[in-house]
Amino acid sequence: MRIYSFQWRSQEEIQEELDFILQLKEKGQAVAYPIINNLNGYLNKLKASEGERIAVLFSFAKGFYLANPEVELTHQIGKRIADMHLVSKDQFFTHRKTYHLDTLVHWSLQEIKKRFPSKLPAVQYLQKDSMPYKLLFIKQTLIYYQKVKFTSISGTIICV
Repeated sequence: MRIYSFQWRSQEEIQEELDFILQLKEKGQAVAYPIINNLNGYLNKLKASEGERIAVLFSFAKGFYLANPEVELTHQIGKRIADMHLVSKDQFFTHRKTYHLDTLVHWSLQEIKKRFPSKLPAVQYLQKDSMPYKLLFIKQTLIYYQKVKFTSISGTIICV
């Protein structure tokens, strides 16, 4: 069961996420998928001290915790992730945040500044004079990787 944090995602965003997971399942991807409730829906509303939260029941995903996986296992995981990306590459979301430079860097920094005390060493580090250079590095890295396309040939990730 996944219980969403209070006001973290709207019902529309959650439903869109569930629709996407169900599409992955229909395309043969190994995913834990949402289970329909007795009201013929997926979203369950829970009363919590902070307000109403949304819960979704998912199918069981068999697995185990592994602290230091072998290299071959990490390759297999990478292949699975690449396959998921390939079957969903044309999927667009209308209710979810789009991730790009502004959301990954600028918006994130603004949210950090709003939510954490400026006295924290990590927040002070982000506000140092050298920060514009760090942001420039991140920006250049993101721009580079946005130009790189990935494909899968027999499950192997290849840069094109």
